[in-house]
Amino acid sequence: MRKQRGILWDIVLLLFLGAALIGGGLYVGGERNTRAINRFHITVKDSSRIGFITPEMIRSRLESDSLGRYVGTVADTDVRALENYFDSMEYVKEVQIYKDLEGILWVNIEQCEPVVRISTGTGRNIYIDENGRVLPLCGYFIADVPLVTLSDSLYESKIAVKEIDKNIYKNYIFIDNLLNFVKWVGNDAFWNSQIAQINLNDKGEIELIPRVGAHVVILCEENDLGDFEKYLRKLKVFYLKELKSVGWNRYKVIDLKFDDMAVCR
Repeated sequence: MRKQRGILWDIVLLLFLGAALIGGGLYVGGERNTRAINRFHITVKDSSRIGFITPEMIRSRLESDSLGRYVGTVADTDVRALENYFDSMEYVKEVQIYKDLEGILWVNIEQCEPVVRISTGTGRNIYIDENGRVLPLCGYFIADVPLVTLSDSLYESKIAVKEIDKNIYKNYIFIDNLLNFVKWVGNDAFWNSQIAQINLNDKGEIELIPRVGAHVVILCEENDLGDFEKYLRKLKVFYLKELKSVGWNRYKVIDLKFDDMAVCR
């Protein structure tokens, strides 16, 4: 009988301690939920390389009056509203925001990364990222990406954009081939250092302006841009065999669009 009483007292004591711990936890949790957000921990991926968005810009926005209404105590801070705000910014690719019970607001942002700049003779300029998203030029940062020039009429027919989602919607194949081409060139040490500019002329030909040599390269027809590696191999062989002996300034135009031959003039 005495042993059973001892067991009962042990059970009562454990229940009491459990209730005390739960009550204490609820009290501490409730106290922390009323704690004000006291610090921002902001991470902007690749901000040292891509300068569209910096942690200082995000901090300034968070401290502004327009966003201040969304930042209060841990319980009251509206994370969803803050994410929607930053997600609407031109150069934001992805945003994640969360808060902890210590009063820290964690903000993680990934920027859009342009892969090419498109320019017309009348001053129309845009960037396009790897997903075909159109980005405006930035007044305080210039992305180091290949430049593609074309006429206004070709811009309208090739690079027209939807204002709603800023994605290219005409000539998907051409844009896809162009993006693959410039990304490939950017990853190749020789061609990245040699190609200064890319033109789409009114004849529908892809022209390359080299950094070395006083010539223009007609690489291929725009419809053949998907086979750019074949044409670049032919151009490299021509550089190494022909121009190495006659000089880089011998020709004004090197036309590679014909099969198995280069026409020079």
